[in-house]
Amino acid sequence: MIHNRCPVRQKGDPSPYTEEAGVPRILVVDDEPDMCWALKRILRPAGYAVSTTTSGLEAGELVAKQRYAAAFVDGLDVAAPTPLSY
Repeated sequence: MIHNRCPVRQKGDPSPYTEEAGVPRILVVDDEPDMCWALKRILRPAGYAVSTTTSGLEAGELVAKQRYAAAFVDGLDVAAPTPLSY
């Protein structure tokens, strides 16, 4: 399922591109570190700045700090409880 929740940028909104040379930022969220590593290995040589996390909570913190042009999210795992929540 694809969700398109991209609000229209307002004047003064942070850019989804990095400051250096307008490189698009991509966020990868997956509970499997190997999947994060694999996507990073594919996306970086293609010209993207890639941030990865294995935690849905950390993904929320990253998104609150900066904007991303796109995100790859393993949705089923992001909704799962973290070990700290038990």
